[in-house]
Amino acid sequence: MVVVAAFNIVSTLIMVVMEKQKEIGILKSLGSTRRGILKIFVYQGMLIGLVGTVTGFVLGLGVCWFIHVHPIHIPGGGSVYYIENLPVMVKGSDLGMIFGLSLLVCYLATLYPAWQAGRMDPVEAIRYE
Repeated sequence: MVVVAAFNIVSTLIMVVMEKQKEIGILKSLGSTRRGILKIFVYQGMLIGLVGTVTGFVLGLGVCWFIHVHPIHIPGGGSVYYIENLPVMVKGSDLGMIFGLSLLVCYLATLYPAWQAGRMDPVEAIRYE
């Protein structure tokens, strides 16, 4: 799911770069560096990724808590399987690893659109406006 979200971030940022082509050209013509433009789009992508990650964490922990409080019985129970209820176990180390890896994937997803915006030629960006 994180990879699908990363593709969504890439496509969203590519569309933003295409829509903001004139503004990027103006910023570059006023003296903004390639690195400055790159930072703008990396920050925007990371903000999208952070909001999505935190929202997913809250919803996921809520579902885990709900299943823990209201156990889901497995059809067939102990006669077919070794367990009676759907097991739920939340570990802090797992949460930290998932959180960190999802933010890393979001960061990597922002690099290509940000690089594309940073290497934009200001003359070409403003020419047809």
